[in-house]
Amino acid sequence: MAFNPKVSIIIPVYNGSDYLKEAIESAITQTYKNIEVLVINDGSTDNGETEKIAMTYGDKIKYYKKTNGGVASALNFGIEKMQGEYFSWLSHDDIYYPEKIETQINFLDTRKIKEIFLFSDFEFIDKDSNHLSFYQVKEIYSRNSGLAILFNQINGCTTLIHKNILQKISNFPESFKTTQDYHAWVEIFKNRFLMVHTPKVLIKSRLHENQGTKKMIGICLEEIFFLEKTIIENIPKFYPFHLCLILGYYFKRNIDLYQFLLDHLTNNANIIFKVYIVFLSRLILLKSPRTK
Repeated sequence: MAFNPKVSIIIPVYNGSDYLKEAIESAITQTYKNIEVLVINDGSTDNGETEKIAMTYGDKIKYYKKTNGGVASALNFGIEKMQGEYFSWLSHDDIYYPEKIETQINFLDTRKIKEIFLFSDFEFIDKDSNHLSFYQVKEIYSRNSGLAILFNQINGCTTLIHKNILQKISNFPESFKTTQDYHAWVEIFKNRFLMVHTPKVLIKSRLHENQGTKKMIGICLEEIFFLEKTIIENIPKFYPFHLCLILGYYFKRNIDLYQFLLDHLTNNANIIFKVYIVFLSRLILLKSPRTK
């Protein structure tokens, strides 16, 4: 293969002895061989159980231990240590398909521009690694990265990101405890980097009760509200159908964001476009059960 860049797989972990072995095994057995696997122990407090698992892999991985600072701090620590040209995130409780990295590198090999953000489809599994369902990103989101972010279509562990992109957005924001990935995607979108969906299932994403976003649901919702406002402020020109989709979504889900979107669109549009936005908002009101 002529195009053979090094890929750094970074696994942040905190008290992850339950699933870490499966994650590491899926990383070190990738069919693409020019990789390094970095396991970042984010100050685990499980009497050394997480560290014990990591240490059994010897020089097959690079193992680091740091004081606890959250997922973003562990990812950033790994980014500083990585030697690869591309970054690939693997949560300690998720699993890569064997061909995950190879599939994405093969795709990049066909592209002229190499500084790209890739994301893919994925599989849901339960706490015992049993299959639950497949998640395939719909074509409308696949073709518009802004919509993909707004409608939460990007699973962070499906991504492959050129290191220069992360450096230009100053990596992951450590002030965001549950949505550091969402924030990073917004910054990448704002900076107009190419974000491309590859329509293939490449990872297994685990659903279980101990996930951080479930434990800190209140913080998560606050962070999402802030970030969605940021996306709205940076919305480029969407097609009319996209605007209708976005307005309808927020009218049903969050009336404050719906009003914020309406105000932003009408304050930053010419008179013809303003008339169109008003028409859409009235149509949504007429069709909605809220008004019946």
